[in-house]
Amino acid sequence: MKVLVANTGTNDLKYDSKKLSRTREDAKKILEDLQGVIGDELLLNSEANSIDLPILLPAINSFLLLEPASGPIDVLFLIVTNQDEMVDKKFRSKDTIYVGKIIKFLLENNVDKFANKVKMVRLLYLNKNPNILDDTFNYYRDFVKKIGDYLGSNRPTTWVMLTGGTQACNFALLDASINSSHLMGYKQYIYVNELTEEVVFLETQNQLLLNRVKETFDIFLERWDYHAAMQLSKRLTFEDKIVTNFLQVLGLRLNFRFEEALSVIEEMLVRANGNPRMVIEKLEFEIKNLHDSIGKALKSKSGLASAEHIINELYWNMHIQYQTGRYVDFLGRFYRLSEFLMQLEIAKMEGCGLNALRKKLKPGGGHVSRKDMLDYLKDNSIRKTFCMWLENGNELCKHRNNSILGHSFQGGSPQNLNELWGGKDLFDDTVHVLGTEFNVIIGNNPYEAYKYWIKERFTSTLRK
Repeated sequence: MKVLVANTGTNDLKYDSKKLSRTREDAKKILEDLQGVIGDELLLNSEANSIDLPILLPAINSFLLLEPASGPIDVLFLIVTNQDEMVDKKFRSKDTIYVGKIIKFLLENNVDKFANKVKMVRLLYLNKNPNILDDTFNYYRDFVKKIGDYLGSNRPTTWVMLTGGTQACNFALLDASINSSHLMGYKQYIYVNELTEEVVFLETQNQLLLNRVKETFDIFLERWDYHAAMQLSKRLTFEDKIVTNFLQVLGLRLNFRFEEALSVIEEMLVRANGNPRMVIEKLEFEIKNLHDSIGKALKSKSGLASAEHIINELYWNMHIQYQTGRYVDFLGRFYRLSEFLMQLEIAKMEGCGLNALRKKLKPGGGHVSRKDMLDYLKDNSIRKTFCMWLENGNELCKHRNNSILGHSFQGGSPQNLNELWGGKDLFDDTVHVLGTEFNVIIGNNPYEAYKYWIKERFTSTLRK
């Protein structure tokens, strides 16, 4: 389906190679003359030969030339002016309502040189002064919605001409069409040189579309939504595999799937060099360090010394879940961080790896609960600030057990999570206890370090 949308201006129709001096009155007279000879083909063709459409006709012919297989243009939407009678006559005389009606008459009746070019012409009427920009912008948004309603579920190839009509009207048409969800399908913006009648294809839509893609991509990154960003990257016709795979790795890291992340990185390094390779190797080092640190901490007491990497990762993962509104997932991360810190402290006191804790605390067998570990620490640990931090989190951990991560269906919100926390500020209190009790200084968000690099790489891909 082919659709053309255009404004109609005072220069859009010439009669005997001359512009109309009084557009409304002159065009009305020409229309009446055409309608008066509609039954006489020779007279009608003779009258039509005196009419030129120096802006619109080149656009129509160019459209047909580039897409000849599907026949004539299905619909031409012409926006014409028809100001209220209260408007000053000198302005109203420039109205294009009858120019639009002449075009509709010639094209729909297949008159002479205008035959077989357009199946249907629909006129949209602008009844107010187009130079009042705020009103005009609103009218044009309504016009585009009407066009969308008419087209329904069709996704046509639509050309939008930004030449006919006033600058205000063309600016409004550009704004309304490019920002509208009503005008679906492919849109091509064109400009017709009034002197040469040459059709110029504009990159306006492509540039604005790319800007919007970049804005959307940036929003995904700000929300740490690597899956959505990766899907957007994949859909580009000029996809950058390094960006797509890098996002995949970060998403795997955020979900503690370190072995899978390292496997993807291994494939990336086969084809990466220069700056991208250095960045990928840095990410690989961090993930490998995390993976190895977890393994060591589970197996032996000596491995507990490298737990700082795990704590930093857990803290920032927890922070990201809260920051992005994933409050139930935040509860899960908080629960695991507090549990891991308890396990870490008890393992150091008992001189064993984390895997051996059960035998130490429950020699007769059975599950070691959070309460068991907390009671042990309250009786044996000298880290009283840490024990207080754990007790401040009791209600949060109970809430986690009653959420969909545990045994019920409770949700989470910033308000109720803050109320459940027994201290002042959960994140500030956590940073404080980690620094004073565990000598772990929470550094910068490790995911933040890659955000700027990914944005720059993606932007450079869009510019290709």
